[in-house]
Amino acid sequence: MLSNLGDRVLFLGKQCSFSASASDLGFANGNYVINMDVSRIGCGVCDLNLDKDKILPLSDYPDYFNLLAASGLDSEELHWEKQ
Repeated sequence: MLSNLGDRVLFLGKQCSFSASASDLGFANGNYVINMDVSRIGCGVCDLNLDKDKILPLSDYPDYFNLLAASGLDSEELHWEKQ
């Protein structure tokens, strides 16, 4: 089982998945999984923080949120309120 991505950020989507270096993206930290498939776990676009072992709304991570907001994703999918 994978437990640490190091500097990598894994983007999981319905159409494709890819990883990128957090430092190449200009971010201080990696070790995140960004779920882009809003239907899969029902949380909108959200982040699995492997350091904290929690699923959190992407809006808790402004760098990643701003990157995806600039990409043209539906703003409704980017917002998710913790239950």
